[in-house]
Amino acid sequence: MKKNLMALAVAGALLAPALAGAQSTVQIYGTVRFDYNFLDQGANRLNVDGFSRYDSFIGFRGEEKLGGGLSAWFQCESAFDIGSEGGATGDPQGLCERNSGFGLKGSFGNLFVGGWDTAFKRAHGSYFRPFSTVGAFGISSQLFNGIAGNTINGGDAAGNGNRLSFSRRQANTINYDSPSFGGFTVMASMSGTDESTATVTPAATGKPRLWSLGTIYRSGPLALGAGYEQHKNYNPAALALGAGAGQYSGGTDDAWEINGAYTFGNFKLGAIYVRTEYETTSTTKLINKGYGVYGDWRIAGPHSLRLGYTVADDTSGNFVGNLGSYRGNAGAGGTGSNLMAIQYAHALSKRTEVNVGYAKLNNEANSRHVLQSLANRNPGQDQSSVTMGIRHTF
Repeated sequence: MKKNLMALAVAGALLAPALAGAQSTVQIYGTVRFDYNFLDQGANRLNVDGFSRYDSFIGFRGEEKLGGGLSAWFQCESAFDIGSEGGATGDPQGLCERNSGFGLKGSFGNLFVGGWDTAFKRAHGSYFRPFSTVGAFGISSQLFNGIAGNTINGGDAAGNGNRLSFSRRQANTINYDSPSFGGFTVMASMSGTDESTATVTPAATGKPRLWSLGTIYRSGPLALGAGYEQHKNYNPAALALGAGAGQYSGGTDDAWEINGAYTFGNFKLGAIYVRTEYETTSTTKLINKGYGVYGDWRIAGPHSLRLGYTVADDTSGNFVGNLGSYRGNAGAGGTGSNLMAIQYAHALSKRTEVNVGYAKLNNEANSRHVLQSLANRNPGQDQSSVTMGIRHTF
């Protein structure tokens, strides 16, 4: 008996290193952000003070080395709502509802499935701008027609804007990221057509799908990005699907972008240009063009200053009506806006900062833009916010 126990002990000691080498490593990471806003929503709306908790999350990621340069990995990322408001923020409140997936990576690149930011969204990532797409300083209302987090093809039937947004975290996707070729990386995303299982008579109009492409080049102080995304059969005007009068049949909505950034010592200058086009019916379209210019100045020590100027031009096309943040009036004008933002940040450590800033949204008479995920839509009215915040990463 003692000999058997001794043999097992020796075998366990010999196998332990091999077993340990086969185990995956797991990392816990995340960001906690909390803003307190003094908000002016414009005429006929209350001036309020309140909180916003955008871009707060906690995640778990792991990787196992399989040999030959090949690795298997997973990631589960969830909202970290320290305000305990649940779903009242409008965000999903479940496990793994942010960027989450499983994949294989190696010398060929990274191939993975899951719910993830599209290639188009990653091509205009935070390296090109110091501000989020949401919150008081958010740029998504003007450039991407709002946000869509953890959404399926076409969003939902309630018309809440998910079908319209080109700033998307898309569910049920196949994704590929290439290796870096001299600083040049290509990304691609394609959604499945899971929603079409409910279609009684299969047809082109019953199979919505997303295609997304993005590329980023980074070398020294220079960064460039470009992207294209297509939404097939997303039905942006919420019309009945079909080929009859007043129905939406086989429509295609798309967007393309070019982005750039250059760092001059302690100052980074960034710019984004986006064009979106919605095929609202077989004979009508709505086009929106917008751009933004941004500065991120690491002044000295813990002090930073962030600046932003984002513009949505007047819409064009022959569509008349509202599509989320965009107003179509057959090119009559007065549908544009600009957002000016300034923020001072003080770093308490490498991972924690406090900040204070001011954002002012100037809407033209027919404009529907809004301080993203903060204010109520108030067409034709200017909006502003004084915002104090804290952010911690781990």
